[in-house]
Amino acid sequence: MNTEKRDYFYEYILYFWKKKWLIIGIPVIVAILAFAASQLLAKGYEGTATYYAASPKVNYLDDPELIQAEYGDKYGMKVEPTESKKVKFTVEGKDRKTVQDVLTKGTNAYEKALMDNYNSRLESTQKYKDIYEKRLATIEKTFQIQNDLQANKGLSWQEENASKLAEGVSINNDTVTNLQDTVKGMETDLFFFKKDKPRLMSKEITKQSNHAKANTIIGFVFALFLTLLGLMLSKYIGDARAREERRHD
Repeated sequence: MNTEKRDYFYEYILYFWKKKWLIIGIPVIVAILAFAASQLLAKGYEGTATYYAASPKVNYLDDPELIQAEYGDKYGMKVEPTESKKVKFTVEGKDRKTVQDVLTKGTNAYEKALMDNYNSRLESTQKYKDIYEKRLATIEKTFQIQNDLQANKGLSWQEENASKLAEGVSINNDTVTNLQDTVKGMETDLFFFKKDKPRLMSKEITKQSNHAKANTIIGFVFALFLTLLGLMLSKYIGDARAREERRHD
């Protein structure tokens, strides 16, 4: 039984050796055809631009679906979802200049809207901060006058007037504290505004990959597998027919 197995295996080795040029030739031809087809079917050029959108507070500048409707469809770009606060535009085409023109026109429109939104929010925050600072300075001056007046009047002043003045000092003290907290909050907002500024992260135009190397390797391996499988089936059928003929004889 062991001898039969060894003879069977040896027969297949000899059979494959006789067919070695077929085993090598078919995969090589298929690999060459796969490489040539990959070169011929190359799509052209791909332009990409990735923006850091920060936090624009308006959906049409950071929501992929709304950006696609507002800018992608209008300029012929595709908006791809990316990680948080980032927006990626993609343009495909046969001609490099056409791809570049479409990408530049579309991204310029988006970048202008993005920066207009950023500058508007920055200027608005700075404006309100200045207003609150002026108000704070005025109230602090009034608060200081009230404090000095209360200290100078002392216990000799009429009790009713002293009570009203103390109440005014208390109210102004709360107002000063609230305004100081507001101004500090706005200073923090402005700090992060300037650190978290929208910007273009990358922009490039590249020739689209035709995956020629991968297709060539896959074509070779697949053709080799099919060739070996076909030869094995061919030998199996040939042996089966030979046994059948010997049985009839």
